Amino acid sequence: MIGLAAEPIIEDRGHVYRWNHFTDDLYELHKAQLAEHNVRTEAEVGGYAGRGDFYKEERFYDLDNGRLLSMIQWELTQPEKIHSIEVYRYDDQGRLSRDYSSTYLPDYRNAPTQTLIFVHRYNDDLHAYRSFDASGELLSERCEGEYGDEPVFINLDIDELDAAMIERFQRQSGPLTEPVYLRCFQDMPETAEAFLPPN
Repeated sequence: MIGLAAEPIIEDRGHVYRWNHFTDDLYELHKAQLAEHNVRTEAEVGGYAGRGDFYKEERFYDLDNGRLLSMIQWELTQPEKIHSIEVYRYDDQGRLSRDYSSTYLPDYRNAPTQTLIFVHRYNDDLHAYRSFDASGELLSERCEGEYGDEPVFINLDIDELDAAMIERFQRQSGPLTEPVYLRCFQDMPETAEAFLPPN
């Protein structure tokens, strides 16, 4: 039997740069946001199975209203290195308008293993959000609440969205043409362009 040679994995340097830069920008947004608020901080040590003391987690709250502003996990053995970071932004009514996160693997820091941007929208009794990664790729959509006195729960991942988009464009049918879907998402941005760099 002849063995097949494994294809070499080629590093996408543009992806590595964008995602690491996203983390740096997120940390700058965290610092800028803290400068605008009176802040209360909570901290604890956490980790994983077999590595119980891997990071120090700091949570930063607005002292005036109690809202969580951001969370950072710092590696304990390298305290200057961020393991995970989340930053929360609120609208004028105190509702979450967007939130960002970036997380590295414990032992591999070439680039974050996950980056997320959640963009939220509120319409009467509906709360919808879209999620993107730091490259601007749409990942999922979710909407829940009530519409016409009926409970609503829409949850579409990227594969389901791709299939639904094909159905909408080819047959003008499917979940993306339903009135409740339009009520949830019709005014939401379809890209993350306005939210990058994190703001």
